[in-house]
Amino acid sequence: MAYDKKEMNLIQDLYSPTMNLEFSQKRISTSNNKYETTKNFTVNDKIQIPGIEDGHLLDVEVVPDLANTKITNSKIIYSGELNLNFIFTNANTLNSRNAKVPFEFSVDNTEKTDKINAQADLSIGDTSFEVNANGEVDAKIDVEVLTRISKNMNINIIDNIEALDDPNDDTDEDYNSLILYIVQPGDSLWTIAKRFNSTVEELGKMNGIEDVDKIQIGQKIYIPKFNHIRKENTNNEPEQVFV
Repeated sequence: MAYDKKEMNLIQDLYSPTMNLEFSQKRISTSNNKYETTKNFTVNDKIQIPGIEDGHLLDVEVVPDLANTKITNSKIIYSGELNLNFIFTNANTLNSRNAKVPFEFSVDNTEKTDKINAQADLSIGDTSFEVNANGEVDAKIDVEVLTRISKNMNINIIDNIEALDDPNDDTDEDYNSLILYIVQPGDSLWTIAKRFNSTVEELGKMNGIEDVDKIQIGQKIYIPKFNHIRKENTNNEPEQVFV
């Protein structure tokens, strides 16, 4: 399975200086930053198979069984067993013997957090089995581990939007007045514009801010009145909504 990276814009907040809006939000769970990583490991073990020393080894079927995945801030650790089925002849008889070989692999956790999803696909590569005179088999098994990693996140998105009657439509405003605001921790020009019913463009122009994405704590922001636009919008022009 391959993942395509796509950038999606989700509306999490909005406001309009020309309308009084009311909206609800719903919380959704999603995954992002999906990617794959591959790493190869080799399992070496000595396996005792009764009766094989006097016979001839025909085939060995190897099936990986992933039992546990442990995620730390630095590693993703996989553990389980390799199920082996030895097929061999002995005195003109076809025999089958099963064996289990435990394994533990670890791959680097590049996300540096345990708050991720990790899914692994194990596939068997090259194998080598050498039968010794005492019935012991030297096993060498290459295993490829394909790890799919993603991050879970919960976000709020806009659900229902409704335009309400503006209770301030009949009030008189001094449209030539300004508000002086001191930037607080966590503020952005967008949140300030929303709070004072203005726009990012208007605040940037009024305060000579070249990069509207960068303001400093303690910075003075002069905010012009914007409410009068509701009264001036008499030509059925499109209402302004900012997200």
